Amino acid sequence: MPHKPLTDLAIQKLPIPSAGQKVYYEPSGLGVRVSQGGTKSFVVQLGARRRRKTIGRYPQLTLKAARAKAMMLVNHADRYAVSYKSELLI
Repeated sequence: MPHKPLTDLAIQKLPIPSAGQKVYYEPSGLGVRVSQGGTKSFVVQLGARRRRKTIGRYPQLTLKAARAKAMMLVNHADRYAVSYKSELLI
């Protein structure tokens, strides 16, 4: 399934899974996790190991704010990985 950019309307219409959780991602790596209780939370995958970090709940956190926070976290993770690799090479 191709990743499409998230919109407020698309987030509101995401189906609630009958069990567990389902995550829907956009190409930037930002995603929305939907739980069986109907809770929707923004998540982002970080680093080469693709660790998932929760950013905040929707709609308390807006899509615009979630994108900004995700970009900051991804940039921070990238800088940390580069500096960590540099220290290993010394």
